[in-house]
Amino acid sequence: MSTSFAKMMGNYQLYTQKLNVCHPSRVLSFQKWEPPSTGWVKINFDAHIGTNRRRGLGVLVRDNYGKVLLTGTRCVEPNWSVRISEAAAALFALDIARRMGHGYVHFEGNSLTVINAISDKERGSTHIYLFLDKIANSISCFASFTCSFVRRLGNTVAHLIAR
Repeated sequence: MSTSFAKMMGNYQLYTQKLNVCHPSRVLSFQKWEPPSTGWVKINFDAHIGTNRRRGLGVLVRDNYGKVLLTGTRCVEPNWSVRISEAAAALFALDIARRMGHGYVHFEGNSLTVINAISDKERGSTHIYLFLDKIANSISCFASFTCSFVRRLGNTVAHLIAR
């Protein structure tokens, strides 16, 4: 499985290089992955809505050199909405970071709704808050935690893992 993932990553890198050379006008809208500060890890997460009610949750953990430390994927069956699936992927990512013992975590995803809810520490009573409340409680496990929104193109690898 890791061999096929490495091949997929290589193909993706070749694709983005060709995109930059052949279509310079598109480069302005392309948001590439940026490494975290020294001593931090960046965790990208995403959800994929598949067929037959399946949801794929994908997580990618990299260090400040861009080295992949871990990838994680989980397939879930519930017929969750896109927002709830993204929140589930975020919780899955935080659980992985906590279990790996990371203290300084920069969290990144392409769901603006989930990122804003995490940043604003939103509370509520709908189904998505079952995940967001657990996320808020998990954040206290880290020495330092930041999160940011990234456009889909900057989160492609996490999306491919979720798929």
